[in-house]
Amino acid sequence: MSRQVELLDGTVVDSASDAWRAECEARAVLEMPTRRQRQEYLANVGKRRGQGEQQRLERIALALWDGGRRPDPGEC
Repeated sequence: MSRQVELLDGTVVDSASDAWRAECEARAVLEMPTRRQRQEYLANVGKRRGQGEQQRLERIALALWDGGRRPDPGEC
């Protein structure tokens, strides 16, 4: 069942949206315990989905980190 959720930028979207999926994936990357694991994951995203998607995911993760929104597993 989908619900309304708020993205980092304040936009309200459906929890089934691609934007929310991407933000949740970025949060999962931030939850990874080591920098190496994060880098390997992002590199695999680049190989499988393309550099553009890798860069998009990196931007979202950095924005979450810089914005002080740490991962909350229960939110996604």
